[in-house]
Amino acid sequence: MSNLDGLRPTDLGSRGQAFLEAMNAETEDNPSRLVLLVEAARLLDTLDRYNKIINGEVDDFLEIEMDGGLVVIKVDKIVTERRLTAGTLRQVLNGIASVEPSGRVPVAEPEPQVDRPGDKLAELRQRAERRWGGAS
Repeated sequence: MSNLDGLRPTDLGSRGQAFLEAMNAETEDNPSRLVLLVEAARLLDTLDRYNKIINGEVDDFLEIEMDGGLVVIKVDKIVTERRLTAGTLRQVLNGIASVEPSGRVPVAEPEPQVDRPGDKLAELRQRAERRWGGAS
Protein backbone atom coordinates (compact mmCIF):
# COMPACT_ATOMS: atom_id res chain seq x y z
CA MET A 1 0.00 0.00 0.00
CA SER A 2 1.47 3.33 -1.08
CA ASN A 3 1.51 6.33 1.24
CA LEU A 4 -0.40 8.17 -1.52
CA ASP A 5 -3.34 5.74 -1.55
CA GLY A 6 -5.32 8.04 0.75
CA LEU A 7 -5.14 10.76 -1.92
CA ARG A 8 -6.64 8.54 -4.62
CA PRO A 9 -10.42 9.00 -4.84
CA THR A 10 -12.94 6.17 -4.92
CA ASP A 11 -16.08 8.20 -5.66
CA LEU A 12 -15.49 9.79 -9.05
CA GLY A 13 -17.96 9.91 -11.90
CA SER A 14 -17.18 8.44 -15.30
CA ARG A 15 -15.62 11.60 -16.76
CA GLY A 16 -13.39 12.22 -13.73
CA GLN A 17 -12.29 8.58 -13.69
CA ALA A 18 -11.54 8.67 -17.43
CA PHE A 19 -9.43 11.81 -16.92
CA LEU A 20 -7.37 10.18 -14.16
CA GLU A 21 -6.83 7.11 -16.31
CA ALA A 22 -5.78 9.25 -19.29
CA MET A 23 -3.31 11.13 -17.06
CA ASN A 24 -1.86 7.87 -15.67
CA ALA A 25 -2.71 8.98 -12.13
CA GLU A 26 -2.53 5.39 -10.88
CA THR A 27 1.26 5.49 -11.28
CA GLU A 28 1.67 9.09 -10.06
CA ASP A 29 4.10 9.27 -7.15
CA ASN A 30 4.21 13.04 -6.68
CA PRO A 31 1.64 14.06 -4.03
CA SER A 32 1.27 17.65 -5.28
CA ARG A 33 0.61 16.56 -8.84
CA LEU A 34 -1.74 13.78 -7.68
CA VAL A 35 -3.83 16.23 -5.63
CA LEU A 36 -4.10 18.53 -8.66
CA LEU A 37 -5.09 15.61 -10.90
CA VAL A 38 -7.79 14.52 -8.45
CA GLU A 39 -9.08 18.09 -8.11
CA ALA A 40 -9.30 18.40 -11.90
CA ALA A 41 -11.19 15.09 -12.06
CA ARG A 42 -13.69 16.27 -9.44
CA LEU A 43 -14.14 19.57 -11.31
CA LEU A 44 -14.86 17.66 -14.52
CA ASP A 45 -17.53 15.64 -12.70
CA THR A 46 -18.99 18.87 -11.26
CA LEU A 47 -19.13 20.40 -14.74
CA ASP A 48 -20.97 17.31 -15.98
CA ARG A 49 -23.53 17.75 -13.19
CA TYR A 50 -23.97 21.45 -14.04
CA ASN A 51 -24.41 20.63 -17.72
CA LYS A 52 -27.15 18.14 -16.85
CA ILE A 53 -28.94 20.79 -14.80
CA ILE A 54 -28.60 23.39 -17.57
CA ASN A 55 -29.79 20.92 -20.23
CA GLY A 56 -32.81 19.91 -18.14
CA GLU A 57 -31.66 16.34 -17.61
CA VAL A 58 -31.81 16.99 -13.85
CA ASP A 59 -34.69 19.09 -12.53
CA ASP A 60 -33.29 20.09 -9.19
CA PHE A 61 -30.01 20.85 -7.54
CA LEU A 62 -30.79 20.22 -3.89
CA GLU A 63 -33.58 18.46 -2.02
CA ILE A 64 -34.37 18.91 1.66
CA GLU A 65 -36.96 16.85 3.49
CA MET A 66 -38.79 18.78 6.22
CA ASP A 67 -41.60 17.52 8.46
CA GLY A 68 -42.35 14.67 6.11
CA GLY A 69 -42.68 16.96 3.08
CA LEU A 70 -40.17 17.41 0.31
CA VAL A 71 -38.84 20.88 -0.48
CA VAL A 72 -37.09 21.28 -3.83
CA ILE A 73 -34.79 24.25 -4.21
CA LYS A 74 -34.26 25.42 -7.78
CA VAL A 75 -30.93 26.98 -8.55
CA ASP A 76 -31.07 29.72 -11.16
CA LYS A 77 -27.43 30.78 -11.04
CA ILE A 78 -26.11 27.45 -12.27
CA VAL A 79 -24.77 28.95 -15.50
CA THR A 80 -22.62 31.32 -13.46
CA GLU A 81 -21.43 28.46 -11.27
CA ARG A 82 -20.56 26.45 -14.38
CA ARG A 83 -18.51 29.34 -15.76
CA LEU A 84 -16.67 29.78 -12.43
CA THR A 85 -16.01 26.05 -12.18
CA ALA A 86 -14.65 25.98 -15.74
CA GLY A 87 -12.30 28.83 -14.80
CA THR A 88 -11.14 26.92 -11.73
CA LEU A 89 -10.57 23.82 -13.84
CA ARG A 90 -8.46 25.89 -16.23
CA GLN A 91 -6.30 27.08 -13.30
CA VAL A 92 -5.90 23.56 -11.93
CA LEU A 93 -4.92 22.22 -15.36
CA ASN A 94 -2.32 24.99 -15.65
CA GLY A 95 -1.05 23.96 -12.21
CA ILE A 96 -0.76 20.34 -13.35
CA ALA A 97 1.19 21.45 -16.40
CA SER A 98 3.57 23.49 -14.24
CA VAL A 99 4.48 20.56 -11.96
CA GLU A 100 6.69 18.03 -13.65
CA PRO A 101 6.03 14.37 -12.83
CA SER A 102 9.31 14.40 -10.87
CA GLY A 103 7.79 17.00 -8.55
CA ARG A 104 10.15 19.76 -9.61
CA VAL A 105 8.51 23.02 -10.55
CA PRO A 106 10.39 24.39 -13.56
CA VAL A 107 11.85 27.81 -12.95
CA ALA A 108 12.23 30.19 -15.85
CA GLU A 109 15.71 31.57 -16.39
CA PRO A 110 15.88 35.29 -15.63
CA GLU A 111 15.98 37.49 -18.68
CA PRO A 112 19.24 39.37 -19.12
CA GLN A 113 19.07 43.06 -18.33
CA VAL A 114 19.01 45.10 -21.49
CA ASP A 115 19.30 48.85 -21.19
CA ARG A 116 17.02 50.57 -23.66
CA PRO A 117 17.27 54.25 -24.57
CA GLY A 118 14.90 56.26 -22.40
CA ASP A 119 14.64 53.45 -19.83
CA LYS A 120 14.46 55.22 -16.45
CA LEU A 121 15.62 52.15 -14.55
CA ALA A 122 18.66 51.83 -16.83
CA GLU A 123 19.48 55.51 -16.30
CA LEU A 124 19.31 55.10 -12.52
CA ARG A 125 21.48 51.98 -12.71
CA GLN A 126 24.09 53.86 -14.76
CA ARG A 127 24.08 56.79 -12.32
CA ALA A 128 24.56 54.42 -9.40
CA GLU A 129 27.44 52.68 -11.17
CA ARG A 130 29.13 56.03 -11.84
CA ARG A 131 28.60 57.24 -8.28
CA TRP A 132 29.64 54.08 -6.45
CA GLY A 133 32.07 52.65 -8.96
CA GLY A 134 29.99 49.76 -10.26
CA ALA A 135 28.89 48.43 -6.87
CA SER A 136 25.14 48.86 -7.33
